[in-house]
Amino acid sequence: MAWSRDPATDAEIPWSREWFVISAVVFFALALRLYQIGTENLWNDEWLSLGDADQLRFYNRHRPLFFLVLHPWCRFLSIAGLLQAGDGWVRLLAVFFGIAAVVFFYLLARRLAGAAVALVASLIMVVAVPELDHSQEVRMYTMASALTLASFYLLVQWIDSGRFGLLALHLLLTLLAVLTTPTVIGGLLLAGVMGAILIVRRRGWRGAIAMLIGYSLILAVWWPLSRYAWAAIKVGQLDWIPQAPRTALLLLHGELLSEGLGIVRNFQPSYPFQIVLSVLSFGLVAAALIGAWRSQAASRWTGFIAAWFYAIALGMYAISLLSRPVWILRYFHYAAPALYLLLGIGIVYLWRWRRSAGWMAGATLLGMTSLAAADYYRLPMHENWRGAAAAVASEAAADDVVAIAGHSGLFNRYYRIYQGRGQIRQVIPRISEGPQQTDALLADLLGQIPAVKGRTWVVVREDPRFERVAYLKGFEHYLHELGAVPRVRIFRAMQGQIDLIDFVLSAEIPTASAEPTPDMPAP
Repeated sequence: MAWSRDPATDAEIPWSREWFVISAVVFFALALRLYQIGTENLWNDEWLSLGDADQLRFYNRHRPLFFLVLHPWCRFLSIAGLLQAGDGWVRLLAVFFGIAAVVFFYLLARRLAGAAVALVASLIMVVAVPELDHSQEVRMYTMASALTLASFYLLVQWIDSGRFGLLALHLLLTLLAVLTTPTVIGGLLLAGVMGAILIVRRRGWRGAIAMLIGYSLILAVWWPLSRYAWAAIKVGQLDWIPQAPRTALLLLHGELLSEGLGIVRNFQPSYPFQIVLSVLSFGLVAAALIGAWRSQAASRWTGFIAAWFYAIALGMYAISLLSRPVWILRYFHYAAPALYLLLGIGIVYLWRWRRSAGWMAGATLLGMTSLAAADYYRLPMHENWRGAAAAVASEAAADDVVAIAGHSGLFNRYYRIYQGRGQIRQVIPRISEGPQQTDALLADLLGQIPAVKGRTWVVVREDPRFERVAYLKGFEHYLHELGAVPRVRIFRAMQGQIDLIDFVLSAEIPTASAEPTPDMPAP
């Protein structure tokens, strides 16, 4: 018996109409991913990507593939005069891979669950906010998702046909996905183990041994690069991730659709909205599993999909509790399509059981996800460097100094556009583990800023680690003690904040009494 698809399901939609509909879905996905693509300025991680693309000898050697592709893309944009023309141009690479991921996801979903489920699940993926976000940023996540989905599609083809050429292509795409970001390794290896079990049951040990050899070669290729990944962890590049909340596993269902958005007021997400969306999603997954249990057709794949997705979620939750926090939404980028597929299966199962129930569940899920997508386009998502640069440029005089605690190059990109006159200086705030060193840290920060006759401007990209020293409140109080009258402005966003503090300082800055801990690089 073939486990790939249900012929009865495929027969529901004629091929000509099916390709017309999926083409419309793809064009809809393209429109959403291009809409306002240059509205938000580049943010911290994107700026790191652009810099790392020119310095592969030193950075991201454990995940080089995206940067090897990004480098010639930036060179082309630079030659064409588009690199400085707007932030949207450099993000088109992510749009391309985001659309490729939608196409590969449709092909995989159709192979596993039929055309009807594939169309519903693809539509969910098209409007899911994390997919929109990843497709509009200069990062590797859409590329990794596209390669992972293509790899899974070939894995299913290999399980069905036993053709070793398909296995070779699957292993190649798996290797490329691993070289894009190591966050996919656990999920890909788990899928390989589950695929090998199916191969043993259907074709004996020969195919399973071939898969074992192939995956061993992949690990052998990546192993020399793995030390760079461990080095990045040791120097603190994951220290900014908070502990996973107790409700993390439940809320994950809604967050993979909404990214925490939906009826946002004053930059505060609606917790009831997230609960309702998560419970609805969990209920649809349960409906999909019930349908698989009652069906004797291809929906038996549903159990494998659910087992794979929840094994990843439980594994990351356990690591976050027992070792170090790794529970962050972007690390689920390659696993999210499994949830979309389960939701599509659940909606179609309800529709076959009772049309009104299926329509209501599907409309509610897509409606709530669309509300979150509307918030995504309405609200600033990442730190507003452009707004801070415009504010400083409009007021700073030529003899003022502008100290940037963060990426001065990123601030200067927009400061030049607004023809700012102040002198730019890079400062490095040192991050402590406890509040007892706050005064020493602030004295060290001010000591890095040269004395000027005019005003001093400090632009700080908020770091979650600053909460350990009550940075902003402490800085304002510290300046008051020195006789300054600081003016504080905050440029808020959903996932980042820029603080702008300006003041005239006449008092001498006291020497720090405690040695601050070294600054740790931003995530």
